[in-house]
Amino acid sequence: MSEEESVDIEQELDELLTKVQPNLQDVIKRSFTNVVLQHTKNGEQVKPDVLGDTSYFAKNTQVNLTRLELVKSPTFHVQNLSLDLKSMALSLRCSLGEVNVRGIYSAYNENLFNLIPVMAEGHVV
Repeated sequence: MSEEESVDIEQELDELLTKVQPNLQDVIKRSFTNVVLQHTKNGEQVKPDVLGDTSYFAKNTQVNLTRLELVKSPTFHVQNLSLDLKSMALSLRCSLGEVNVRGIYSAYNENLFNLIPVMAEGHVV
């Protein structure tokens, strides 16, 4: 091959991958989905993810959330996947779906707390 002849390696790689695996993006997407299904099918026990304590104000009411943990690990659903061979980048767009949290809450209204020292407490499920 002479120096003047140029070879488009990216194009050749794209053609080769298309010949070997015509639907490469679909195969990769299916692989992500299959891993999640396999973990679920095997019933793998995972420790609940513990979240940090947090507090916030809603008008004059302070709400404290403690001992928060995810009931089960969230499942990410692949919505879009694109593979760019040129830049060797894999782009994923996922949705989180439903996330269940449990823990303990306490709440009190600052204005009323000065008059009547009452606090509401309970479990978040």
